Amino acid sequence: PVLLIGGAAASLLQGRGALQDIDQLALFKPLCKYTASVRSIRDIAPTLQRAMQEAQSGTPGPVFVELPIDVLYPYSTVSKEVVPPGPPPKNIKQRIVQWYLNNYLSNLFSGAWEPRHHGPLTLSIPTA
Repeated sequence: PVLLIGGAAASLLQGRGALQDIDQLALFKPLCKYTASVRSIRDIAPTLQRAMQEAQSGTPGPVFVELPIDVLYPYSTVSKEVVPPGPPPKNIKQRIVQWYLNNYLSNLFSGAWEPRHHGPLTLSIPTA
């Protein structure tokens, strides 16, 4: 089994022509048993666990997991890029955009520090 991990553009920039903004899942889908893209920090471990489970179950084969750059950096780094420090916005449009970006950031990192049970992988191995 092979676990292929690929980087990707930040979640907010996907589909907007950012660097590395290609549909990697569509590229690897015909070649891999399982493809997934992580969308929040709390999903990294369960997604990698599922990928390894799929890679080792049945006939072993390759799996692909895409990790956008914003799920790989700490909160302090991502928050500086998403919501730059400065005075609060004055007009309603800028306030709505800042509210949206703050909510996006909160959702991206929510649940990241909550303990989770990661027990042994359940495999589906064919028997003769």
